[in-house]
Amino acid sequence: MRGRTDPSDRWHFRYHLDMGAGESSFTWQATAGVGFQAGEAWDVALIYRHLEWDLDSTRVVADINFSGPTLGVVFRW
Repeated sequence: MRGRTDPSDRWHFRYHLDMGAGESSFTWQATAGVGFQAGEAWDVALIYRHLEWDLDSTRVVADINFSGPTLGVVFRW
């Protein structure tokens, strides 16, 4: 599930959530952030992300979690 809301011409809010499995028992991630159109071809975004893997308990590492902020810049031509 993902989406974007544009409360004004220059500001936008984004979110993303996904879940799944495969070689892991269960994995999921969620992101949410705010972006600003700094110029005609430039966007700047601040996003927070959490990613979690639940692996088999027979492995050396059974669970992995990552969380933190991201600062991104996009240039379009």
